[in-house]
Amino acid sequence: MVNSQRKGASAEREVASLIFQNTGVRLKRNLEQSRFGGHDLVPDGDGQNWPIALEIKNYAEARPASITSWWKQTITQAEIAKQIPCLWYKDRRRWRVVVPGNVIMPEIPWGQMEAYTVTVSPEMFYSIYREFLLEGHLLADTEKI
Repeated sequence: MVNSQRKGASAEREVASLIFQNTGVRLKRNLEQSRFGGHDLVPDGDGQNWPIALEIKNYAEARPASITSWWKQTITQAEIAKQIPCLWYKDRRRWRVVVPGNVIMPEIPWGQMEAYTVTVSPEMFYSIYREFLLEGHLLADTEKI
């Protein structure tokens, strides 16, 4: 039997490592998430340009109903933090990343996050981060969340 907390912690560390390797942003596990709620990874140190609330899920099979539920949880956590929601989930040993559609299509209003999403590979996520978020195109819009 797999310990689900250990499996979740391992996935969070894996995603933090992948993000660091590909963006240079250092993240750490949010150890207060189970006690006070909140997203899974937070910046590790000052000066990290990271306006994203990450939720990480590691399951053998990601079913559509599960992804919908996880996305709703991700939105809730992001709204509390006033950050951009982002769900990473592992499905059949590969990572997929869900982001709001307005990250790449700014004309979609922030209030439509549940209906308009884009699921991408981690590689595409890194590109989105560098091209859209790092350049500051969406940072001002997080006020609307």
